[in-house]
Amino acid sequence: MPPPDAECELSEGVVDWKRDAVGTLWAYVGSEPRRLPVSVDFDADARVERACLDPDAWVTRPLRRNVARGLRAVESTPRPPACLAGRRLSLADAWVEQARGARGRQRSSSEPANRCSFRDPTCGGDFPRPVCALRRDGRRVDYDDQCEACRDPSVVGWDDGACALR
Repeated sequence: MPPPDAECELSEGVVDWKRDAVGTLWAYVGSEPRRLPVSVDFDADARVERACLDPDAWVTRPLRRNVARGLRAVESTPRPPACLAGRRLSLADAWVEQARGARGRQRSSSEPANRCSFRDPTCGGDFPRPVCALRRDGRRVDYDDQCEACRDPSVVGWDDGACALR
């Protein structure tokens, strides 16, 4: 499949979709790989047809299962802009940017114990527990429970309990 034209790939909708897709992968894979060459193919209706590692990609054995889960999650993401119909979009550069930004955030804030994804199966229950969520900008914010935290697109993960006063 051909790549999208530059105008499409740089449009706000595609940039936002790439950020969300990389964030979803990041939730499964974490910050270990400095590079993760992933491509996403879109069908004629601009739905995700498949997400896969590029043929020359190498992933350590412990990460393979998480990468596979992350790719399946990307395949179920909301529909991207129509200009991606019949195209292949590379997420490799977006992954590098995420990794570069995460290294800066890790200096100021530790990684959360739990990661958010588009489909968080742990939602529900009678007694919500407060959580301390980590946002993409490195700030920590209190939420009533992990479901509320993960509904916020700026949240990457959470720890049990309220945030400590700083």
